[in-house]
Amino acid sequence: MAGETLLGVPLESWLLFVIALIVTIGLARLFYVLVRHAFDSHLSKRASKNLARTFEYLIIAFGIYWCFFSVLHLDLTALIASLGIAGIAVAFASQEVLQNFIAGLLIVIERRIKLEDWIEIVGTTSYRPARISDITLTKTVLVDSGGKLVYVPNSTIIDSQVINYTQAGFFEVPVELRLSKTYDLELFTALVTEVAEAEKEILPNPHVEGDKDLENLFRITKYRLRMEKTDMSKFSPRVLVTRVEGDDLVLSVRLWMMNAPRREEIISDFLKELVKRCEKQGIKFSHP
Repeated sequence: MAGETLLGVPLESWLLFVIALIVTIGLARLFYVLVRHAFDSHLSKRASKNLARTFEYLIIAFGIYWCFFSVLHLDLTALIASLGIAGIAVAFASQEVLQNFIAGLLIVIERRIKLEDWIEIVGTTSYRPARISDITLTKTVLVDSGGKLVYVPNSTIIDSQVINYTQAGFFEVPVELRLSKTYDLELFTALVTEVAEAEKEILPNPHVEGDKDLENLFRITKYRLRMEKTDMSKFSPRVLVTRVEGDDLVLSVRLWMMNAPRREEIISDFLKELVKRCEKQGIKFSHP
């Protein structure tokens, strides 16, 4: 085996390169843990994780640079020439990785999403509202309300329409229902309002801890809503007739809420109570 080379580099150097690379990655992870341990109690979880991740990437980048030029003593020009067609094939194979890498940099620079934000990727059933657990250079790690980890390529985040519930503060949820035209729509609307007002996590009765004033809660969104003064009636439940199908009215009940992780539970509780109230009034929902 003595004297054998790969791309003009002795095999012993390649072995040393692999060992050095493993040590570099291990050292980077160690620094990540140490930085988190040192700053978690002084900074927010988001800031501490970002700082630790920065140290980790810097160490890995420096380690890779050192491994190539100090351990392998590679001449990049000669390396590219020796790779030839194989190099072109590798470049095409790594195109997706490169796209995700660039997308990761854009996410960090644009800050359209951040750690701990609750987001939803529009147009896919796979990515329901979920919390951002981590953002790496190639993927974003989500944790949904059921505790499942979802690894999303960063290019998907950049190319898709993303709803950021955390930065928006609150959001409107449409619930489609069918009702016979024979029933009193005004009575049904009144029942919807009553049930919504009894649910503490449906606006304008959000679950707010302590003595926070609702006006203060919406102050940061006034510019986005173009309001001079917060008009709470804008967040009241609405019942809209979206279409008429035979003897049925297809309704869209619009509810405003703030708690994205519990969105489905809140809607479920709302519908259960609404069904009870409607049954007492002799109102039954239609089926498609």
